[in-house]
This record gives sequence, C-alpha cells and structure tokens, in this order.
Amino acid sequence: SPHVCRLARRYALDVSMFERMVNNDMPCRRLNTQHRMRPQIRRLMNHIYDDLHDHESVTKYGDVPGVKHNMFFVDHRETESENEDLRSHLNNHEAGFVTALCRYLIQQGISGSKITILTTYTGQLLVLKERMRTFVGGSFAGVR
Repeated sequence: SPHVCRLARRYALDVSMFERMVNNDMPCRRLNTQHRMRPQIRRLMNHIYDDLHDHESVTKYGDVPGVKHNMFFVDHRETESENEDLRSHLNNHEAGFVTALCRYLIQQGISGSKITILTTYTGQLLVLKERMRTFVGGSFAGVR
C-alpha cells in the first residue's frame, strides 16, 4: 500500500542489510560463485561482478521447453505509466506479454513453482499479480 511504501522510505526499510553494511564501512564479503542463474543471465552481470563464476550445477540446466532460446529480450514501443501512489512505473503491455508467456510455459509442462518473474518496479509487480489473479483459463499456482 502507499502508506507502507512511505514508511519504508522514511525509515530506510528499503535498504538491504548488505547495503547497510557497505554504507557503514563494515567488513563484508561478496561470494564469487553463483548457484542459481543460467550462465547466459550471469554474463549480463560481468560489467558489475567481473569475478563472478558459475557453479557446475547451473551449466547442466536443460533447455526451456517450447521456446527457441533460454533467454531473450522483448522490444516494443508501448509507453510506461506511473503509479503516483507508489511513485513506481508500470507497463501494461509488458505485463500482458509476461502473463501470457508464463501461461504458455505452464502449458508446456513447466511447474509454476519453477517460474520466477523478476521486475524492478513495485507498480509492475502489482499489475502482474492482478493480471495473473484475473487471467481467464489458467492457474498460476506456485509462480513467484
């Protein structure tokens, strides 16, 4: 809710523990082996984490059923909207695309618990949740 967002900003609750440690010059370490992302996604981070490596387990992930590539980008010309209460961006076109893609992946036999949708904007997260809640003809159980 807008009230929670304002409180989070007021008391810096939107700052992670790691960021607090760095900001206060506390000793901290960053791991250099990742165990979750496909190598194609990790490579996008090379300019930030130049010493990040893949654990052997992520190199053995199978291909995603029903799509040509395991990672792709969507280019479109649809404009973003602003959620004034949250001071956050959203894009209904992207939310519709992601919802349809998620449903398609579930139809290909992928369990919802194996699907994670990442978004940087709270406004977009709320639109995605609402679209999935009201999507006709499908359950998004387990999708994160």
